[in-house]
Amino acid sequence: NSRDPMSSEQATRHAKVVIVGAGPAGLTAAIYAGRALLEPVVFCGLKGSQLLQTTDVENFPGFPGGILGPDLIDKMTAQATEAGATFEYEEVHGIDTSTRPLRVAHGWDPEAPEWMTADTVIIATGAAAKRLDIPGTGDGPNGFWQRGVSACAVCDGAIMAKDTQS
Repeated sequence: NSRDPMSSEQATRHAKVVIVGAGPAGLTAAIYAGRALLEPVVFCGLKGSQLLQTTDVENFPGFPGGILGPDLIDKMTAQATEAGATFEYEEVHGIDTSTRPLRVAHGWDPEAPEWMTADTVIIATGAAAKRLDIPGTGDGPNGFWQRGVSACAVCDGAIMAKDTQS
């Protein structure tokens, strides 16, 4: 069974560092690992970072006027690439930590993953907003998603406070 971490499936390649997640934490890890000449492999997954669906990011250092979420991810990805990171746009289905080097199951089919080995695996998968199925809270012209309904109190708290002071 290829889902079994003890599967006899042979790893097709090896990486010194594998990073699971391509948000700010994963990309920062990729930049540092790349600068250390560790040639990190970053697995981005299907959805990518939550910042890809974010508009104004006003609390990230270095951007006093704010930056759009996708633009921030693009800049961080470019910097990680320049540092030596490579990117795989597929899912990680499991990590076998019972052996060294570690074994990473990846690919699009969780029933038949490919395997690679890694000396180190950094898991930086972030968070996912849990949206409630309440009328009016969705996307689209009749929804209020990111127009009063959001999933980030830290990010949006100051915006709501500014709006009420006008």
